[in-house]
Amino acid sequence: MIKTKEGEIMEINFKRAEVCELIKKYYQEKEGAEVSVRITANREPVSIYETIGCVTRVMVTKKENILGILTEVKEDLTQDEVLGIFNELLKDTDYEITNLSYDSGLHQETVGYYMSEHTEYRAYFNGIILYVKNKVKNLRR
Repeated sequence: MIKTKEGEIMEINFKRAEVCELIKKYYQEKEGAEVSVRITANREPVSIYETIGCVTRVMVTKKENILGILTEVKEDLTQDEVLGIFNELLKDTDYEITNLSYDSGLHQETVGYYMSEHTEYRAYFNGIILYVKNKVKNLRR
């Protein structure tokens, strides 16, 4: 729990499998579509200076009927879109999301022996961390 000027902020952690299930649930409830969710973390250049970092992608694949042909449509979700999905899922609870963060990064591992020893970086994605606070209830007298 983190204390700020606005109040206490709590963390809610969702593992990778839970995130996939919640996104599937959202698409089934809101759009009536069966989707598959794929989350990947890759080691890629991330800035103008091409430093190596972790890039996390959330991809949703659904089948749609386009011009009478059943085709697969793949959509990459941005972090803001994922935040919107979780806002929608948690709107009936007592929590208000202040921030969303991916629990992803690069894991450093030394491989090899003696002269061939070198460091490799492997990307990982463990889940999503939601920073939430209790909703303020309007009480009128």
